Amino acid sequence: MDLNEDMSIEITNVPREVIPDYASLFSVDELDWTDTLNASGSWSSGFNESANYSYISADFIDLIALFKLYTEEEGSKISIYIPIGDPDSGVFFRFTRAASQASSG
Repeated sequence: MDLNEDMSIEITNVPREVIPDYASLFSVDELDWTDTLNASGSWSSGFNESANYSYISADFIDLIALFKLYTEEEGSKISIYIPIGDPDSGVFFRFTRAASQASSG
């Protein structure tokens, strides 16, 4: 995943279930790594004051998907979590990068 300074986002070789369409939002049982996609779009960031967390909203071109990517920084890592299926299930797809690499793009 690349989050670019111009507010564009690109992902490559991600299982289709990670970017669900409306019909399959709550029906993910297993990620299919033989059916991956590349997607691009735009992103914005925000902070949920009531729940005390930062997030990134991604809107992908040619995909019916707008969802929140939850960020987490722990020590020397920065992680972005994308809920898979029902966000309350606790199942996430995670992108992690060393904090020293995160600022380099």
